[in-house]
Amino acid sequence: MTRRIASTNQGRGIAARACRALVGYAFSELGLNRVEIWCSADNQKGRSVPERLGFTLDGLLRKGGRVHDRFVDVALYGVLANEWRRNGG
Repeated sequence: MTRRIASTNQGRGIAARACRALVGYAFSELGLNRVEIWCSADNQKGRSVPERLGFTLDGLLRKGGRVHDRFVDVALYGVLANEWRRNGG
């Protein structure tokens, strides 16, 4: 599922703050051990969110996603609960 932030609100840290809250909830309330973020490999704005939050690039999935009518490479980022806590998530 793809969601976008309106252009008038881009660059204000909204996506990063929302992701930080969701990841914190996933680890503290749901007891998950791993959270992943997948995004188009050529989407630099999208990739900056997990990178800023301390996620690790686990790999690229060749033609692993579909955007409109074409297949695209997908960047797969992950963070583990102990990494999140250690880095002050």
